Amino acid sequence: MKSVLIKLGVVVGLAIGAVALTAMNTAAQDSEPPDEHTVAMREKLEQAQLLLEGIAREDFAVIQHSAEELERLSIDAQWMHIESAEYGDYGVQFRTAVKRTAKMAREKNVEGVTMSFMQVIMSCVQCHQGTPASGEVAMLFPQPAVR
Repeated sequence: MKSVLIKLGVVVGLAIGAVALTAMNTAAQDSEPPDEHTVAMREKLEQAQLLLEGIAREDFAVIQHSAEELERLSIDAQWMHIESAEYGDYGVQFRTAVKRTAKMAREKNVEGVTMSFMQVIMSCVQCHQGTPASGEVAMLFPQPAVR
């Protein structure tokens, strides 16, 4: 069961990472430098990738550090520019999941880390689907061009 959860978490994380990297690479092709929100999203993505690597290696120090960095990044004032109750709920879900991930890492509980990281990923996906009221959340990552 433990190895199945780890593999599932790795697969889900890699899939999310691939989608995000595609979006970022498309944005990088634009001539304009990325705005502060795109830079901050990249930082969050980098920490999520490090956390996923920590899970794969069962490196609880890396997992805990990355989860704590994700929490710090999500609290940063630049995320407060979108004023909607729905967006606020996404932020609470995200921070709850990363706090749980850090707690599971301190307890050296790989199954708990894996399950809580999957909740982190789900909160990311839900938020990036956008808030219908503002439409701003989905714009934090440029959409890849359809070819």
